[in-house]
Amino acid sequence: MPPDASDRLAGLGDFLAALRLNGVPVGPGEIERLRHLFACSPCLDRAGLRSLLAALLVKTPAQRQTFDGLFAAWCPDHDADWPTDEPANARSPAATAPDARQRERDRSPFAPPRPPLPPDLWKRLLVIGAALLLLVALAWSLWPPDPPADVRIRELSVRPEPPAGQPNLDPELPDQPVERFWTWRIDDIPPAAIRVPNRLGPLPLALLGVLALALALALRWRYRREFPLITATPQAYRGFGWQPLPPPPRDDGALIDARARRQLVWNIERFVADGPTRRLDLPRTVEQSARAGGCVRFCFQPAVYERAVWFWIDRHLASPTAKEIAAQLGATLRAAGLESRLGFFTDAPQRIDWSEQPDYRPLAEEGSGRQALVAIFPDGAGLRRRLEHPLHRVETRRLLGALQHWPRLAFVDCSPGGDQLAALFAAQDLRLEVVALPQLPDWLGAVDKPAVPAAAADDGPPAALRQWAAVVAFGGGEADAATAQTLRAALALPASSWGVDAVLAAAAQPEDRRRLINWLLRSEPCDGQTLHVHSLARQALTWWQARYAAADEEKRTHENPLLPWRDSLASRRWQVEHALLQLYTEPEAAADRLTKLADEALRPEIEHRLREFAAADHRPADRDDDGARVYLNWRFADLKKATTRHRLRQLGFAAGLYQSTAPPLQEAPRLVLATALLGSLALAAWAVAAHRLLAEHPPRLLVSDPIHDHPTLAAQTLRIAEASGTNAYQLTLGSARASVTLPQIPAGAEVALDWRWAESENAVLVAGGGVLLRAGSLAQPIRACANGWPKRSLAVIAAPYTDRAARQLAIRLLDKGSADQVLAAADWADLFDEWRGSSDELNRHTQVLLILPHAREHATAERRLADHPGPWGIVSAGDLAALARAVDFSGAKPIAQARLPWRVLATRGEARVYGGPETTTKNGIEWVSICPGSFTMGPDSFPMASRKGEAMAEQREIVEPARVVTLSRFEITASETTNRQYARTVTGHEKRDELPVIELSRKEARSFCRHLGGDLPSEAQWEYAARGGSRSAWSFGDDKSQLGRHAWFSGNSGDQAHQVRQKRPNPLGLYDMHGNVEEWTRDGVARYQPGSFVDPDGANDGQWQILRGGSFGHPPEMSRSASRNYGNPEFRLGFDGFRCVRAPPQP
Repeated sequence: MPPDASDRLAGLGDFLAALRLNGVPVGPGEIERLRHLFACSPCLDRAGLRSLLAALLVKTPAQRQTFDGLFAAWCPDHDADWPTDEPANARSPAATAPDARQRERDRSPFAPPRPPLPPDLWKRLLVIGAALLLLVALAWSLWPPDPPADVRIRELSVRPEPPAGQPNLDPELPDQPVERFWTWRIDDIPPAAIRVPNRLGPLPLALLGVLALALALALRWRYRREFPLITATPQAYRGFGWQPLPPPPRDDGALIDARARRQLVWNIERFVADGPTRRLDLPRTVEQSARAGGCVRFCFQPAVYERAVWFWIDRHLASPTAKEIAAQLGATLRAAGLESRLGFFTDAPQRIDWSEQPDYRPLAEEGSGRQALVAIFPDGAGLRRRLEHPLHRVETRRLLGALQHWPRLAFVDCSPGGDQLAALFAAQDLRLEVVALPQLPDWLGAVDKPAVPAAAADDGPPAALRQWAAVVAFGGGEADAATAQTLRAALALPASSWGVDAVLAAAAQPEDRRRLINWLLRSEPCDGQTLHVHSLARQALTWWQARYAAADEEKRTHENPLLPWRDSLASRRWQVEHALLQLYTEPEAAADRLTKLADEALRPEIEHRLREFAAADHRPADRDDDGARVYLNWRFADLKKATTRHRLRQLGFAAGLYQSTAPPLQEAPRLVLATALLGSLALAAWAVAAHRLLAEHPPRLLVSDPIHDHPTLAAQTLRIAEASGTNAYQLTLGSARASVTLPQIPAGAEVALDWRWAESENAVLVAGGGVLLRAGSLAQPIRACANGWPKRSLAVIAAPYTDRAARQLAIRLLDKGSADQVLAAADWADLFDEWRGSSDELNRHTQVLLILPHAREHATAERRLADHPGPWGIVSAGDLAALARAVDFSGAKPIAQARLPWRVLATRGEARVYGGPETTTKNGIEWVSICPGSFTMGPDSFPMASRKGEAMAEQREIVEPARVVTLSRFEITASETTNRQYARTVTGHEKRDELPVIELSRKEARSFCRHLGGDLPSEAQWEYAARGGSRSAWSFGDDKSQLGRHAWFSGNSGDQAHQVRQKRPNPLGLYDMHGNVEEWTRDGVARYQPGSFVDPDGANDGQWQILRGGSFGHPPEMSRSASRNYGNPEFRLGFDGFRCVRAPPQP
């Protein structure tokens, strides 16, 4: 206890208390010696006082180190503060004015925040005027200018002529290209499509940046005045790290009122008589002797003892109410002059430990102790264990049997239900009196009252006790019996004070507390989304907040300078609890306070606590509260300030209900984002102003349909802008097969592009008799997609186009993807520059492959290709037909490593040749990598009239309009899934042949594909792979008579499925894409929508799914690439199979 203010050691009180808390023993002896020493009034300076105190208090070197640190903090070595002769009115105002920081430090942390100052009107007008000027400048910059002069597109000087034919040298290879091919292209651009926007010069841009920055600063200043930036300041904590709430100032925990205590004292007999003593009772002896006729009859005085009341309590008893009632009754009895003793036992009252008698044995009691009022407080669990234990059963029954003969002894049932002891004694045939805890005062006073039946355990606590437990749960783990009783009295709850144990037990676990709080909040009236001011929950929250505020004020009043409360971690933890209570009714203020408190030490605790809270709009509608979190009455989405929502999310509010942390756009409110936008506008204006002094911007390409800017589709086109002179650019637009060049486009112009998937003439006769081919036998050729493949690949065959072998080689290179364009001409050198174009950027990514019939011309050819910036290679091949047949392998290979019948003469860079799609084999399944590209999905060139008959009679084919589809790269199995492949994955499948697996539902087929890491193909993927770049009815053309070489259908199958890979593959190396068995897709039946699409997915119709390719039982028309059939996905038919795709390609 610290010294009084009148004591001479009052100035040392804080220092001595700090020494005691830090391990330096300071007891009554040390204080008494200091008191005697300072009674002599010694005159000591700082060093002398330090030496004197150290000599009296320090015993070890460790204590000396602690003593020195605390003494330096308590008595710092500052200059003497002697009074000066300067008059008071001569002091500066700064010296007399109170310190603002000290005032802020002394201000209670539980006080409400100060309201922001009202905004000034003239500043608002300034901001509005600046915004209007900014809008005027932007409108002027966006005003459309006059259209530029007519820009004409330079055409390649060619004229189309049909190619000449020659006798067939190799019938297996096509020698006639398609007349027209399909590609992405840009038609002539009218002058109106090129617009040069009005652009501000460097000086207006700089002024615009200054204006935007000034507006941003004004908005940010206004916002910060209304929404101050709150950050957690790092604290150097001193003093206590944790402190519980002190007991309430008023004791409302009396379980028995004053009248009942007074009646109890009066009803207890004060004295009790027992056996005679050796003291002779003379009057009675004379009387009895006279009545006996003179025979002496001795009578002795009886022994008279004061009534004693004993309370025996089980040490393992968890109920605090039992100990509290024993203490209250003992105090009442002692105040009335009665003897009251408190003893403790373990499990059974075989040995009682008093404070003055540690080993009292009830079995050995033969005297007046049997006349005492004895109340035994067990919970029944210990007695039951001892009665059931074979080693303790006999002695426990003997003890209880002996206690039956004590005339004034009762067991107080302290079990949770209050009914275990009576049942236990009845089962053991023991006649011991059992009373409930509320009946104990009546039993001591010998008052008979009927017992109140206890509620069933399954019914839960009554409504009054549940209300009590709910308001106690607001305090978390800070509630004890005294606090609960005080809270009950403060809120005038109708619950009985005897239910405090049930209340504390109901609010003991965090889940139970949250469940009780949710129950109370749901049942309370609200004003909108706020608890009513007179509601029980609002009053309880106010009471708890007042408890924390009063306790904090008490701590600040009696603060020890060496153990400061204001800078302690315990004080901040109280502030966190107070803010969490404030969260129920004032979320904005609570969020601000919690953000300010969330420093490095407290942030984990705050995040853990806020994880247990959620708003009303987070409450699950399909189930009851499970106690996982507290659902408040206000809605998170209805909070007025975005800063409040963001701060709560950052601190972990309802963290378990969100998949991720707060999104980046919510890190600052909208006004802060506006200031950031204006600041960025200012920086951009200055950057553009500086940049326009040095360079111009290239033209901006505007597409008519946003789908044309999709990365997958954009990769199929050429969009190259290159500087060509001062403030002018050259545009190269189109595709690798056909492009146009727009010269002299003004810098910064906006060019409106209308990309069209259209057909163009294929074979073009150029000067000198040569022919330029952009497609081979496929009208929708697929470009190669090997890693590092150039943007454009050109091939030159230095032979006349009339040479059939040259035509076959040209078509082969185009169909396989090795070349995007092939020039067959003997005088190719004169056409080379005009052919490849003037785009340096495109030429750097253009590969040129020159094939010479004779090696003697390579020196001239090498000089001609020397200035080409991209990779190139020169080879010689005497047999062009053999070379055409050899261009059939997987993937891309350097020309020097490709096993082709040619001789590499010269090369620069990595010139490569592409022999077809890349393939990989894993687990017996060959996967073919399909390169990305575009195609026309839907009707083909097959005549509609020829489709009538058997195919149309079935009414199963779905005829759809055409649409343009662009697909990303994917992999597809080379053949239909066979029984052998299916059996390797699915156990129980008995067939292991090379026949396609049939009689499977669509679900089973899709499950197999997903097991391989893929899925069933979409309709677009299947048709793209089936066509292989063709536009005809079948992948090989429109000649139905050739179908037997490529497919099993009704005309050659014998009405049964055949082994896979028995027919010719399509141009991509895929087998049985036509016929054999129909193949499931993952799309449902739906109508095609016209337009352009990238990686489309069809409808997910659960009743009918699309089948493709036709089967062995269908006519030829049903096996076309565009033919659509449908079936029930649950059917297991003998002509339905499948193949799998994987996207993106897997290793």
